[in-house]
Amino acid sequence: LDDAAAGGNTKCHCDPAWTGKRCQYLNFEPASRDNGFRIEGTVTWGASILPDDRSDGAWVAFAAKMVNGCGLNSWTTNSAVVVATSADPAGPYIESGSTVSPPWAHNPQAIYIPPDESGGRGAYVVYALGDGAPIHGPVQNCTGREEAVATS
Repeated sequence: LDDAAAGGNTKCHCDPAWTGKRCQYLNFEPASRDNGFRIEGTVTWGASILPDDRSDGAWVAFAAKMVNGCGLNSWTTNSAVVVATSADPAGPYIESGSTVSPPWAHNPQAIYIPPDESGGRGAYVVYALGDGAPIHGPVQNCTGREEAVATS
């Protein structure tokens, strides 16, 4: 309710997911800095997190990772889509070493396709901007070293 419009005598009651004077903030639980997907010295962007069908209780994240020591401002040339796993949906996530798409690919969103009646396993389908083709220019080396840096 708008307190001023109601003569100043009303009190706003937020749904449990919201807080603030006008219920304008999400009511998040405290988060641990150790959770999520973090690689020291590397910039990552977002993650699409799903239950991992390869093991009970595990989780898989598909995230964008800036390669070659570059920051987020290089996303149009240095963003690759990588896979990370965790035992907890909140993390921490550890990079698996698998690259879904080399640069250029960014902002992955994944869905899970369950197995059909024949059994077997399901599959992940990952949608992303780009497909690994460097349409915005060559992959940059932001490490300050002259030697080539692996991109996948």
